[in-house]
Amino acid sequence: MCPRKIHSITMTLVALFVASAPLESRAEGPVSVPRPELQPTLDEFTEEVPREEAISFAALVISSRRDQPRLVLNTGGPTNTVRSIVFSEDPSRFYSGGLDKRVQSWGVRGAGRGLRRSQVNQALLVQNLRWEIARGLRGSIYTLAASPSNRSLAIAGYGARNATGNIVVYDTATAQVTNALLGHMQTVVSLDYSPNGKKLVSVSVDGDVRVWSGPEWNSRQLRAPGGAPASPQPAIFLTDDLVAVASRDANQPRAWRVALYDLTEENPEPKRLEGVHAGAISTLARDRDGRRWASADIAGNVFLWSGFGPDAKRTLLRKGRVALDLDFGPDNLLFAATALYRYPDGTMQSALEMWDAATGQERDVVATSDTDNNFACAVSPDGSRVVTWDGDTNRLMVFLLKERNGAFKAKPLSAAQPLYLRGQGRKIFKVAFADRDEGYVIGFGTTVSDPANPTFNDFGPVEQSFNLSDPSLRPLQEADQWLSPEAEGWGVKRLEGGLRLQLTQGGQDAGVINLDPVWQGKARSYCFLKDPEGQPDYFAVGTSTQQGVFIYKLANEGECELLRYYRDHAGFVSSLSVSKDGKYLASGSVDETIKIWSLEGLRAPVGTFPKSVAWGADFELKDGKVVLTKSLESGAAWRKGLRVGDAIVAAEVNRGEGPVKFENPEEIYQAIVDTPITQTIVLTVDRRGKRLNERILLVPAWEPLCTLFSAASGEWALWSPKGYYDSSVNGDELFGWQMNRGNTRKPNFYRADDFRDQLERPEVMKRLLSSGSLPAALRLAGNAVPGDLNGVLPNAVSDAPVVTILSPTDAEQVGGDAIDIVARIDYPNRQAAEAMQGVAYVNGSPAQPVETTGEGRERIYRWRISAADFYNRARVVAEAPAPERTLNYDDVFFRLRELPDEKRQPPKLYILALAASDYQHVQPLAFPVADAEAIVKSLSEKSGAYYELGRVIELHDAAISKKNLANVVQELRSDMKGARPDDLLVVFLAGHGLAVDGQYYFVTTDAKVQDLEDVSISWDLLKQVASLPCRKLFMLDTCHSGNAVSLATEGSKHLKAAIRPLKQDEMLVLSATDTNQEAIEFEDLGHGLFTKTILDGFEGQADQSDDGSVFLRELVRFVESEVPRRTRNVREQTPRSTPSELIDVIAVPLVRLR
Repeated sequence: MCPRKIHSITMTLVALFVASAPLESRAEGPVSVPRPELQPTLDEFTEEVPREEAISFAALVISSRRDQPRLVLNTGGPTNTVRSIVFSEDPSRFYSGGLDKRVQSWGVRGAGRGLRRSQVNQALLVQNLRWEIARGLRGSIYTLAASPSNRSLAIAGYGARNATGNIVVYDTATAQVTNALLGHMQTVVSLDYSPNGKKLVSVSVDGDVRVWSGPEWNSRQLRAPGGAPASPQPAIFLTDDLVAVASRDANQPRAWRVALYDLTEENPEPKRLEGVHAGAISTLARDRDGRRWASADIAGNVFLWSGFGPDAKRTLLRKGRVALDLDFGPDNLLFAATALYRYPDGTMQSALEMWDAATGQERDVVATSDTDNNFACAVSPDGSRVVTWDGDTNRLMVFLLKERNGAFKAKPLSAAQPLYLRGQGRKIFKVAFADRDEGYVIGFGTTVSDPANPTFNDFGPVEQSFNLSDPSLRPLQEADQWLSPEAEGWGVKRLEGGLRLQLTQGGQDAGVINLDPVWQGKARSYCFLKDPEGQPDYFAVGTSTQQGVFIYKLANEGECELLRYYRDHAGFVSSLSVSKDGKYLASGSVDETIKIWSLEGLRAPVGTFPKSVAWGADFELKDGKVVLTKSLESGAAWRKGLRVGDAIVAAEVNRGEGPVKFENPEEIYQAIVDTPITQTIVLTVDRRGKRLNERILLVPAWEPLCTLFSAASGEWALWSPKGYYDSSVNGDELFGWQMNRGNTRKPNFYRADDFRDQLERPEVMKRLLSSGSLPAALRLAGNAVPGDLNGVLPNAVSDAPVVTILSPTDAEQVGGDAIDIVARIDYPNRQAAEAMQGVAYVNGSPAQPVETTGEGRERIYRWRISAADFYNRARVVAEAPAPERTLNYDDVFFRLRELPDEKRQPPKLYILALAASDYQHVQPLAFPVADAEAIVKSLSEKSGAYYELGRVIELHDAAISKKNLANVVQELRSDMKGARPDDLLVVFLAGHGLAVDGQYYFVTTDAKVQDLEDVSISWDLLKQVASLPCRKLFMLDTCHSGNAVSLATEGSKHLKAAIRPLKQDEMLVLSATDTNQEAIEFEDLGHGLFTKTILDGFEGQADQSDDGSVFLRELVRFVESEVPRRTRNVREQTPRSTPSELIDVIAVPLVRLR
């Protein structure tokens, strides 16, 4: 049975209690985030609760809003603060959710056939459970609750609908929404299931307490809203009919008590327990055996309670760090996730504590972050693990509590390395434009120079750079100079915790900037903007809370005027920079992205309208109408679909308690002028004499011209808000778009690579900054500008199929050697259903189709396959024909029941090696043949412990021809007709390769550029092995210097053409280089560096787990880290692998060392 626990929302907690010394940090390297400022009093221990405009106006807003695809990152881990962690009733699944607006489901490997020592503490992301999201803070998740009786998961927070107190319930087995619980009007901050799973208690920031009862899940209000909004306000079930709720003490304004509600009573009255908490109660928890429970408050007290009625007694367990979350573990253990704690030397740390609840002794403690509060911890139902969060690098930490023999570890937190779970993103702490006259290069950094004493607005150095004018990552160069955000003679004083900036000139106070704590937030960064003569005239501020960028006119005295608002970040803005020509502003954020904003119209407004700088447009009163007469294509008005000539016939704005509608032209004009640029206005528009069907809802905030995401792996993506993008080979897997479908249905998610044909536009993205706007870039690149640019992405999404795996379900344990995969695909229309097909894979091996049923837009597919591993990933894709393209997919992870070893057949290893050295018409290569021979020899000799050796084929130089290879492929297909899913085909290619018209070719030694397609080996020929029912591993060493094309200018095109078609068919790929790089050959090694590193890995250097074996994931990680290290002083060479999510999941043994 799961422990009942609560995860509470607390946004700005920083403890002020003093301890003797900081804990040893858990960070693997230097701390890389700035420390938040200390708060002066306990009055600051309150959340800046997301403030919604009046509910009636919010309802108007929602009714005016057409759901649009919303861009979200897809990096494989948290991208923002984690607010809640819970285990399901199955100890192999836990869930995390927070400010990145999604719940991530993690699968734990802890038992099963064939597990090695290194797999005992393994976990991986198995699915994302999404709920409705919107711009800004809407969609932030603050609390989760997992049912102890089934696979239900309740999700709540700051909802995206008119009443922000949305709760949705997922069936995590099917990954579908089963209920939407509507009743709360404000943000929900607390959820908890009853021990029998038949009830759910919820609390919102306005004090509304409700109990929901199944199976209909109707609500019963225990406490009506009242008092000032406050969080945390935890509530938990102590028994199936007794609820404990944090309650204000009526006689002491700053004191709180625990109130009990007996649900067996018709009208339960609160029974407040003896014992006052000093300040708000931060969290409540109940142990899994139902013997005791605990409470904590913001004064740093943790109390243990015995008894579950009005006579319950409490004892003080400890006083110290503020516990933001508690969870009971086995053997009387109590774990506490804490707020930041201040030490005498000024450093701060949050922590995970482990206490013995029976003796009151602290058993162990570990620091979790130097920069952020720790909001969550969770113990698995079997007591084997505890999970918590590290805010420094947005990663989860999994600690094993038991030895392999089942005994409890004495120091499981401080004496062992945890398992870290994180995505590919990195917080951005520095951005700076390069000081150059041509083109745009942006530098960025992801670490803080001095975490103990971070400098406001100068957290760290530039560490990498990106060429925005020819999209690609570029190495830092010795001649690089980076523009400063400062201005000579000017200074900035950060006052009132960042809510007030006092500007100084020549050491004397000048203008001042006062920030609204809710509609703007605290200042985190700034940048002076300068006129063409180099004199500062404007000032940009990056904030927390709304995570926006605000432009002010500099003033020598008095308050600076707010002129423009930029909005799109999902984390505080940490750094700002202006391009040398003054046309663009760059911002970096802890949301792991860099955004580029247009400054067009700032110094030269488009018209006389008082807020033309804010809107990027000019409104005039003409012929008795408010008419849009001018508009910048980069501006806020254009972004929301307003066009020159539009007449505004009505405006609705919030005035206190609700909307006020203006229809008189003079009043409409004045309403647009008077509405703050941070708040919403709804416009009714006539276009060419006809009323638009939908009102236009907007906050006049500018959207970015483009957004850059750079992964730790070296992959990257650069996209525009309308959907057009460019990326590295796998970069378009790292982001996508979510489409809300109502609060009772699971939102659809579409990865960007689903729309490569429609939206990947390198030629447009490279012209974006030189042209100034997306429409101008389209025209410059020779592309037609769509009539409805805002409709490009929604139309692409609406034409995409939706894939749902019906069987097996998530974490299901299936038996038998043959597994059936069943999926439903909903196509956009009948024609698509007839033209497309469903394809299924398990761990990269294609499943065999059994039957297809259905008519109209829907099809049900069934496949069959022999699963080979204890832990398996099934993927079903909707595939378009000619050229084959995946247009959406669904994944599910399932487990296989244990099979007796005597029933298992040893898998087979097949090898195909092609090596071309002796080129006649392009530069010959030294080592491909030696490389191929060494790879074949090493695999053949060292793989015997795992594989029976099957067919091995080597072709060198002149023996490689289209005819010979076609025969070889046919022979392989014949030999492997009966292959099993755990068989492995390794294809090694060494030589020259290049792309022509999107088709990749392995260049034969006699090929010329003019007859390349007739002579060389096309990828279509090699891809014929894709249908073989086994795993396929391609090792590509084909990006050598001396190609007939310039890798420096066209390398991206060639590597994409090589890798993407293989990945399309779930083939595993390890490539020698990244785009625009050349593979290096060292004569003294006798091999290409890539191959030599692989061979070293096979000799044992890749055995990271030190268990005498090398598995594929170990080899990939070794090669990807070791090759760049070995080439550091020569030139960059960065191997690439794909699909990373599959490589991380499946266990593919390669060699046995001993």
